[in-house]
Amino acid sequence: MVTECDSVVESLVKAFLDPVTIAWNYQKYVYGCTRRCLGDGMGQKEPKLAASFKRWRDGLTTIVSPQTVVDSEGRILVWALPNLLSLRIQKILEDGAMSQHELLTYKLERSREGDSWRWNRLLFRKEAPGDINGVFNFSPAWFMVGHQGKVSGLKTSPFLTTSAGEAWMSDFLDAGSIMSGILRIMHPDQYRMQWEVVLALRHDSRFADVLDVWPSIFQAISVIANCQAPLHRNPKGNYYWYDILVSVGQYTKAHLCLEPLGFQMHNRPGTVVGFSGKGIRHGVAEADGQRFSHAFYLRTDVQQYCGVRAAACMTQEVFRRWVGKTGSEKLVNMARDPFSL
Repeated sequence: MVTECDSVVESLVKAFLDPVTIAWNYQKYVYGCTRRCLGDGMGQKEPKLAASFKRWRDGLTTIVSPQTVVDSEGRILVWALPNLLSLRIQKILEDGAMSQHELLTYKLERSREGDSWRWNRLLFRKEAPGDINGVFNFSPAWFMVGHQGKVSGLKTSPFLTTSAGEAWMSDFLDAGSIMSGILRIMHPDQYRMQWEVVLALRHDSRFADVLDVWPSIFQAISVIANCQAPLHRNPKGNYYWYDILVSVGQYTKAHLCLEPLGFQMHNRPGTVVGFSGKGIRHGVAEADGQRFSHAFYLRTDVQQYCGVRAAACMTQEVFRRWVGKTGSEKLVNMARDPFSL
């Protein structure tokens, strides 16, 4: 795992040193997203946003090497890390998804017309022998739908309390640690926030045991098997926090589109991307083979419930100052042991 962590740090540094700067201010863009316009839902706002905040270039520019995308004020909006993860970590993620095929397919079979696009069967790949289609979400503590902010509404995903769930968390530890280490380097303030959320939740006896074995600093993980995603935003996230998306599987072609910025990525197995899923409208095209997408994230309602200070937007200046103070050797150690403070 030492070599894997060294490679992660090297890619993150390369991405930071190779920024692409867009011409507009992300803070103003967020204001455009949140401003209340009479009769305007988000669907009506998107064309107005696109007209006011132009893409980097006409069409979509493909990112093929480690890069960051920053706004006119130096805010780091995207960490693009193609082909980052080792084959060993990819296999952990893929095997973990395959082991939960019954949960993935069960949720899809129970979907109904009118459910979220995430359950729309037309968006899933036509199954080949051995393929798995479906979506499942894991969290040691999050709010059930319609119960945000209520103590009684904060629950553990039932699967995690089973022997199969415990086995999955144990097997997932190295992959979860790598993802936690990536966040610790790319956005230390968000890492601090998420660590404080974990500590706050540990004080609740309902979650102490599962958090002892939960394999990630992230509060939730979604596994999406063989589903293309239309352009969308993640409404329960935060405009200034990174969601981290990872793709693994047996495929060669798939694209992640970061539509308002004007970029896309060849979303090959092992690729990692960090960006705000709420702030940056994004979508994923169908792959040419079996693909498992993993999303690592924290919901705003859980952070607010825990009373933890929200993380600010990451900037080039803050990252440069932090890396200079920390030193490259310590960065590597952070990636190797992301849960040490």
